[in-house]
Amino acid sequence: MQDFDALKKIWQEEPGKARQISSPAELSSTSQRNRRWLKNTQLIGAIGQIFTAAFITWMIFYGNFGFKFWYTYLSMSLVVLLCLMQAAFMFYTYGKIKAIDESLSPAEHLRQWEEYYAIRKKQLTFQGPIFTILLSVVIGIYYIEILSGRPFWPSLIIVVVTIAWILFAYFYLGKKSIKKETGRLQSIIDELKQVEEQFSTND
Repeated sequence: MQDFDALKKIWQEEPGKARQISSPAELSSTSQRNRRWLKNTQLIGAIGQIFTAAFITWMIFYGNFGFKFWYTYLSMSLVVLLCLMQAAFMFYTYGKIKAIDESLSPAEHLRQWEEYYAIRKKQLTFQGPIFTILLSVVIGIYYIEILSGRPFWPSLIIVVVTIAWILFAYFYLGKKSIKKETGRLQSIIDELKQVEEQFSTND
């Protein structure tokens, strides 16, 4: 918030110049970095999901795994579908952030970020749990043939490790990522609120 404190000092000492600082593009470098991080995270994630879907598709047709049952290939196809759905969500979220207009007044810019925050919270409420449940079901279908006929204990270890990884990814990595994203969003909104209050005071 060092950059914002510098701007605040200018506003307080030179009220006439405060009117000239009307674009959110002139906010602190911290907020600018947070916006870039939020946007790039969604874009890079979406591209990663597409590459993953493409790789699994290649394995389905050229992997020569020799699976006997159609549902094993179905499970791989469903993973591709899940990756593409996740990519679509990420591209949508990326577009929402990109559409936020920095040329507007701080008050209007704040309203756009608050609207985005409300949408994003709704996404996170259902997107993570549903994706995790569907992925778990798909992996379960895949394991039916993969583990069929194998010794009990090695198969049990594979299942337990898989479940443990899914739970760890959801409850630790996922929650940590959401907390980080929420913190950056809140940082932008808090600074914009301070800017709006400063303008109100100057008025």
